[in-house]
Amino acid sequence: MKTLIDLSDIKKGDWTAQESSLLERLHLVYYCFDDIVRLANITPFTVNEIEALRELYKKLSQFYVATSKKKTEKVLNPLFEKRPKQFGVLPLKRDLTRFVKWPKTVQLQRKKRILKQRLKVPPALNQFTKTLNKNLDVQAAVHVTRGPSKYLDIWDLPDEEEIELPLNSMHQPVDDGARTFTGFLGTIARKPHMCPIRFLNWKAMPEEFKEECWRLVKRKYSVPADPVAYAALKTFTLQKIGKAWRDHKSRLKKQHYIPDSRNKARVKNKDNTGCIKQDWEILVDHWYTDDAVIESEKNKARRSKQDDLHTASSCAFAVHAAKKSVQYYIQYYILVKMDLQLIL
Repeated sequence: MKTLIDLSDIKKGDWTAQESSLLERLHLVYYCFDDIVRLANITPFTVNEIEALRELYKKLSQFYVATSKKKTEKVLNPLFEKRPKQFGVLPLKRDLTRFVKWPKTVQLQRKKRILKQRLKVPPALNQFTKTLNKNLDVQAAVHVTRGPSKYLDIWDLPDEEEIELPLNSMHQPVDDGARTFTGFLGTIARKPHMCPIRFLNWKAMPEEFKEECWRLVKRKYSVPADPVAYAALKTFTLQKIGKAWRDHKSRLKKQHYIPDSRNKARVKNKDNTGCIKQDWEILVDHWYTDDAVIESEKNKARRSKQDDLHTASSCAFAVHAAKKSVQYYIQYYILVKMDLQLIL
């Protein structure tokens, strides 16, 4: 195929004076040497000029190849995004969350969460949230709490005395002494020398620390002699201490942690933590690692989705079950007694 090169494009090249004069005498130059010779026969060119055209042909071919590779860039409209269709066997993965018909309970939970975010305290009640003290000081009132329970009566118990611990059929503490027992285990978990906070999780806690906690419990409470009950109570006790130890670390982070790694040194230098200095520095270093920050954000997102948390308050489920069973037997006894009175 014959390709035409416009004279305006040819002049953009770097040509000699003789080549420029030849190009000026041509209106269109055909991209074929035979056509150039044919054009020279019908045009008043000399023999030297025809030889010059032979050399010009080589330059023209190189120039045309160079100019043909240049592609004009298309100006794209930023308002419209190009989305080419993809044809395949499998359909495209799309987020169909908006099209899912969620259960009624899930819809109510989400509506309740949004409603709580939008509700505001009326001004007539909000004015009492920031009150002044007796001296008319502008500082906000400090909410005073009694602090964590210390259970000094159990810690100061003589070695020859032991506390009776009632157990149910599952070898779990019940009745009134169960709440005191779990509270005492919480004080053990907060002891920095018995349950150090430098370990990342309870499984990483060395066995000698766990055994020391169990020996302390055996000195304060009477432990059953049955091997099955003994092992079950020991497992229950260590689980409760581990739960209290994790809660203690969580409270420390909530009280002292400041986001952003620039505040690491500031958090490390805090003195009112009640922990060993070396253990506190190890724990703070772990808080500011990338893995810990990512895991913390995931846990916050999961916790925010939980609206209604079902708990048994400070008592365990075993205690509530024991109370329910007692009430059931009382009601059964009353009904039986009423039936006997009616028969007689």
